[in-house]
Amino acid sequence: MPGIDEVHYMTADDAAQALRVKKQTLYAYVSRGWIRRQRQGDDGPVMYLREDVERMGSRSRARAEGGPTKGGSHQPHWSEPIIQTAVTEITPRGPAYRGLVAVDLAASGERFENLAELLWTGVRPEEPETWPPEPLPALAAHVFRKLDGAMEPIQYFGVAVSLLAVAGDPRHDTRHGTTLADARAALSLFAGCLGYLGPEAGFVMGREGETLAAHILRAVGAQASPVRERAVNAALVLLADHHLTPQAVAVRLAASSGASLPHCLNAALSVHSNSRSRRVYRRIEDLLLEAPDEAGFLERVEESLRSSGRAPGFFHRMYPQGDPRVAPLLSLAAGAQPTRGRRPDWTGYLAAVQARTGMAPTAEAALTVLCHVLGLPRRSPGALYALARSAGWIAHAIEQRMAGVMLRPRARYLG
Repeated sequence: MPGIDEVHYMTADDAAQALRVKKQTLYAYVSRGWIRRQRQGDDGPVMYLREDVERMGSRSRARAEGGPTKGGSHQPHWSEPIIQTAVTEITPRGPAYRGLVAVDLAASGERFENLAELLWTGVRPEEPETWPPEPLPALAAHVFRKLDGAMEPIQYFGVAVSLLAVAGDPRHDTRHGTTLADARAALSLFAGCLGYLGPEAGFVMGREGETLAAHILRAVGAQASPVRERAVNAALVLLADHHLTPQAVAVRLAASSGASLPHCLNAALSVHSNSRSRRVYRRIEDLLLEAPDEAGFLERVEESLRSSGRAPGFFHRMYPQGDPRVAPLLSLAAGAQPTRGRRPDWTGYLAAVQARTGMAPTAEAALTVLCHVLGLPRRSPGALYALARSAGWIAHAIEQRMAGVMLRPRARYLG
């Protein structure tokens, strides 16, 4: 067949026959990124990469025969320098989730819950999703009552996923098919944990028919309105995933070894606990809120540049000309009315630094501005980021499980 190398590609019929599945199942594999395809010309047939088909076939046979993939024991993937993924691609317009650009999804009002389902399954729900609240297990309710507002948000998230982990056996979600239910439960628990930042300083349960964005606003005690709910939802969408960060790699390592979903999330949260991104959120928030005015903010940023060579919240190495997610985040901030009184022109602060240094603000800085324009309490920006990014971490865990290989790089002894 001209234009397509038949040694490397197969027709849909041949691929389905090789896998011993129906074509619908083959198409599902493609939608999840497990098998790549290519069309011959403009109107020609779609062909499927033989390498991917054979890999899926080997994995299925090994499972059926009780081989390396049975029971969560995976074949080691030695010295793999590149992790193949169909979750997120970094494009000139920012991250694209399974081929859909994040800034476009946010602009169109895509609900975060729908995006999460797309990331996890490769299938985009046709109707707006809401996740029904699940009653807290007795142990979780007891633990949450004992906690106060003295911890950092990420610590509450760690408590939440630990409680989710002990709710069943160590392989609960894979043995009983509750992976997606556990994923939804984790994000809902994280939203409830934001209540420790609010006036109640306690866990806040979700309500029937309530979106995650509305749950977050209610948990932190912020004024609710359709505009504010859309702003929080759009921020979650814009930050749901990015490139293979250390947190995402930690999730994949845990998933490849057979860890349950809550334990995979705990791996990501542990890596995130003192990560650069978490530190940046704290520093840019402190700079913005403690600066007396624009000149004071500019002076503090320049002092940071002189002392460390870095300005928290400015310049992203992947977007030297500016992160495409910043403009929509700042636009959301401009469209949101302050909850009370007059607030500083934080967007102007960021513009002043860019004019002086040539460094564009990052999504961390823009999200921090948005959160405080919305009247969210201190430490909300970093917490909102971790909640949003957890959707991506879960997607990486699920994808790594489906790869059927253990990530295990070789060591080179230097002693």
